[in-house]
Amino acid sequence: KTDLLINLTKEKQEKESERMQHLDEVVKGIQQRKEELDTSVVQQQREIQALAKGVVTDSASIQQQAEELTPLSEGLEKAAREQEELIHRLQKELHEKQVAFEEAKRQLAESDARLKEASKELVETKEQTAASKAELSLVKGELLEITKENREKDVKIGLLDKKIKGVVAQLEESEIKFKKAASKIDELTSEVAACNELIETLTEQLEEAQENKRGRSPSPSFFK
Repeated sequence: KTDLLINLTKEKQEKESERMQHLDEVVKGIQQRKEELDTSVVQQQREIQALAKGVVTDSASIQQQAEELTPLSEGLEKAAREQEELIHRLQKELHEKQVAFEEAKRQLAESDARLKEASKELVETKEQTAASKAELSLVKGELLEITKENREKDVKIGLLDKKIKGVVAQLEESEIKFKKAASKIDELTSEVAACNELIETLTEQLEEAQENKRGRSPSPSFFK
């Protein structure tokens, strides 16, 4: 948009310059024409004076020539006034065009300043983008390094997890063996208790039998 504005402004300036040059040429032509008319009037006046001096006796002729020259002089004066009015009008238009031209130059200067500011901001943005890209590359490198470390940690964690599972399996197996041993111990304890009860029963029976034997007075050879 800024380039388009600059091009339009330059094109407008060129057209205004051409038009102003044309107006200058027109004004110069009008001024030259006015000078020619003024010269013609002066020449006519000189001729009138010469005729007046040369033909003093011919008053009728002089009067006739004066009457003929008077309308011509009035016409020349009218034409001169019209030319002067045209010059003033053209000068006014030229002034207006100059004001418009100066305004266009001012707008162009402002547009150029905005363009420079935008270019400066663009350069700063590019620099910031380059810095951000460099920082992003650095962060990516760090991220890759962290990812590598995490993978190594994952491998170690996997090995530890495998070892832990092995230990857990061993613990479960040991627990099963412990439960079996405890069950065996319980069985043996029950058997021992049964044996103890049997021993006590047999002991009581033996004591009772011994008492019974004592009551029957057995022979001494029985105890040998």
